[in-house]
Amino acid sequence: MVDTPMPLTAHLAELRSRLIWCMVALAVGFIVCYGFSDKIVAALQSPVVLVGQPVRVPLQIIAPAEAFITYIKVGLIAGLFLVLPFILYQLWRFVAPGLLEHEKKYTVPFLIGSNTRRSTPCRFLLARPCSSTVVGSSSISSSPLSCIFSSALPKATSKPSSR
Repeated sequence: MVDTPMPLTAHLAELRSRLIWCMVALAVGFIVCYGFSDKIVAALQSPVVLVGQPVRVPLQIIAPAEAFITYIKVGLIAGLFLVLPFILYQLWRFVAPGLLEHEKKYTVPFLIGSNTRRSTPCRFLLARPCSSTVVGSSSISSSPLSCIFSSALPKATSKPSSR
């Protein structure tokens, strides 16, 4: 591959065209997922229960337009997840010409490693103690890490004082 230097304006024009393609893809993903947002919200309201009765968590609507905005947010986030591979491809196509060959050879192991690390069962091992601590107790923990570490630490028992 021949490296041809480009002026700054050409780089900005390429960036603009790639960002426009990403926005168009996000708009299409939003339109598609907004059509299914009622089913997505229903799936989020009924989490998977392995033991016991299925639970349906109702939406807490405080403001008049909150339900509508919630469906829009769900459609937007689901649309983002739907078109994320295209957006990452556009990012790669913009960044790759500026990388050297020895830098490009590290990208595949980095991408594979980051994706396998994200999808390991470690997430599920941490999610179960956290959910039982937050849902099972009457008070909500003050930090996200406290729910992880509270299940790993032994419970303190109060001993009667001997006065």
